[in-house]
Amino acid sequence: MKYYCTGCQTIFDEDEAGRVYDDPAAGLGLMPGYITYLVCPYCGSDEYEDAAECKVCEEWFGETDIEDDMCPGCRKEIDEQLEAVVKRLEKYTEDADLAKELFLSRVERRYM
Repeated sequence: MKYYCTGCQTIFDEDEAGRVYDDPAAGLGLMPGYITYLVCPYCGSDEYEDAAECKVCEEWFGETDIEDDMCPGCRKEIDEQLEAVVKRLEKYTEDADLAKELFLSRVERRYM
């Protein structure tokens, strides 16, 4: 499993992570009950989230940054390309919705 540290913005594997052992019952006169939690091996932060891979550029990001299996950069680039194609198609169809439909059906036939 991979994680994204929100503190230093790095990706790390679970086996690389540091581990902290804590006893929440310490000082309360209760039976010791140790818990373990992971920390970033680079900065020691315990603020992290699951990491997810962008299916376009194959880079790793925090899971909350990935939408439709794409990172923000790839999503922006694809959106810009789509808009450029739609504008070119509009010259022939004069209808933006029809242009988008034509483009998406072509993509679907070719890549799906």
